[in-house]
Amino acid sequence: MKNKIIFFIILISFFSCDPLVKPTESEKPKVYYNSQIIEEVIPEVYTNDGGIQGSGSGSVYYFTDGKNRDLSDVQLDDSVFYSQNVKRYIKVSGKALPIASGFIDRTYHSVLFRAIFDATTDFYFSIPVDSNNVFTGFIYFPKKGSYKVYSFRAMNDLLYSIQGKVSSVAENNSTLVFNVNVIEEVPEQFHYLLPTRNVNNGNKEVRDYAKKITAGKNTNFEKVKALYEFLVFGEDNNPFIYSPYQNINQNLTTISYEDTFIASHFLNTRKGVCNDFAELFAAMVRSLNIKVQKRSGTKYDNTAHMWNLVDLTGDETVWLRIDSTFGNTFSADENYKKSAEIYPEFNSTDFTLQHDSIYNIDLKQNY
Repeated sequence: MKNKIIFFIILISFFSCDPLVKPTESEKPKVYYNSQIIEEVIPEVYTNDGGIQGSGSGSVYYFTDGKNRDLSDVQLDDSVFYSQNVKRYIKVSGKALPIASGFIDRTYHSVLFRAIFDATTDFYFSIPVDSNNVFTGFIYFPKKGSYKVYSFRAMNDLLYSIQGKVSSVAENNSTLVFNVNVIEEVPEQFHYLLPTRNVNNGNKEVRDYAKKITAGKNTNFEKVKALYEFLVFGEDNNPFIYSPYQNINQNLTTISYEDTFIASHFLNTRKGVCNDFAELFAAMVRSLNIKVQKRSGTKYDNTAHMWNLVDLTGDETVWLRIDSTFGNTFSADENYKKSAEIYPEFNSTDFTLQHDSIYNIDLKQNY
């Protein structure tokens, strides 16, 4: 009889919904996410054993009460550790949640990562977030050595709709951090192909669209011309339109000219300002293995502008100037040809007067 009672207790324990021994933290099910928006590894950078090597250690550090992932608006899944060894790149996946510290009522959705190598060297990567608040993308490492990688809940709190629902978020306020030791960097000859801030040329839709627009084009000149005219004229019944952000969403107040859309967003929205034109042009051109940079500056009245420089030969000796925003805005009567140094109608003196001579404060160029 005693044996029967013991067996009965064991049987109840086995089928109980509340187990006698609860799982420890390390035994909890791992969480993984995959976004509906596909960001691919840049093919030239891909390597069979790229990414995290072996198993990392520790959990990502969150700047929240109790270091609690569930309280953060950017939450990485369990594929990333606090410390890990990496070859060339690392895949990051997670959720960007609309909670009080950010991401409420936004007209777009992306997460920004900053990989810091040293006091003077860092790299930014923008990853889009899908309709389920999930993101998946890649961070690349051009140098061998140790990095700290941060993700930001906001880079400009003016990007939020003004409806009294959003807590103020300090500029450059990180939401998490993890460490990466890069044992094999991206080869230098491929650095110009890497995604950069707001230029997510690893996005599958961007890459596929660039191939579609340039189908049958054999030279870099023909490809760049086709992509420029795509941004100037768009497609039948689906043009690109220069539009201030507050005209796109009436809830937006005056906001910075940058950091509102990333390239893949603008490909879909088809409405935006100069940096959107320049960043999408850069993403599509770069996806075709052509060197392209962004150039930007600010006027005395604090308005700013961005355009592109393209290297058709790859030797970085000649950079051709292209402004798809001007081309789009002044497309009538073939005036768009005056805004791209790929046409005989281009006038170097006029272009300089309309760009470098006016937007001469904090004038800079980068990939």
